[in-house]
Amino acid sequence: MPTEPADEMAEANDAVQPAEAAASQNNAAAAAAAPRQIKMDLYAPPVFEGRSTGDAFSFLEYVERYAALKQMTDGEKLHFIAILLRDAASDFYEGLATTQLES
Repeated sequence: MPTEPADEMAEANDAVQPAEAAASQNNAAAAAAAPRQIKMDLYAPPVFEGRSTGDAFSFLEYVERYAALKQMTDGEKLHFIAILLRDAASDFYEGLATTQLES
């Protein structure tokens, strides 16, 4: 008995759905394995230049609060702070030894 076009269409859809589900699972697995992206937003701390008029303690307190909000690890915080430093502050940071950065 010949199959109806509607039956053929239903069979084709049934075959596609498992493939789509597998692709979705692969995308979710790839996203979980990828490093977490830290997105900048309007609440991100301002840059710190290391001038005598700058308040380093306030800067670090704000970075700590922001990092807690974004659930950053200690390593992510170190990288994030390095991005925010400019001029004399950046020069000072880059002159620190790795062991000093970790303490």
